[in-house]
Amino acid sequence: GDTGKQKEMADNISAIHTALQFACSQNPSELKLGEKQLRVWEEQSGYYAGLASVFTDRNVESDVRLMAIICLYNGIDRHWRSRVVYKSQMFQSSPIKPVLLQT
Repeated sequence: GDTGKQKEMADNISAIHTALQFACSQNPSELKLGEKQLRVWEEQSGYYAGLASVFTDRNVESDVRLMAIICLYNGIDRHWRSRVVYKSQMFQSSPIKPVLLQT
């Protein structure tokens, strides 16, 4: 039901937050791990909505929020502006729009 989906989304946001923290790390191995995981998720449904949730959360560290914005921007640049076959599946604009309007 809805509770299962909410828990799954919360788990996804937590995982995205952790990967973004790693991608901001000064430790080269953490940096590579975070960047690699973020690239894997780029083509998965819910990833960009998760990024939007992270960057709109004012309790999240500013460098992590900035990294989420950069990842979202790069995704828009790569996928919304091009003719990618999966764009409608990867960018579910309907879940992202309410998050953006809250800010």
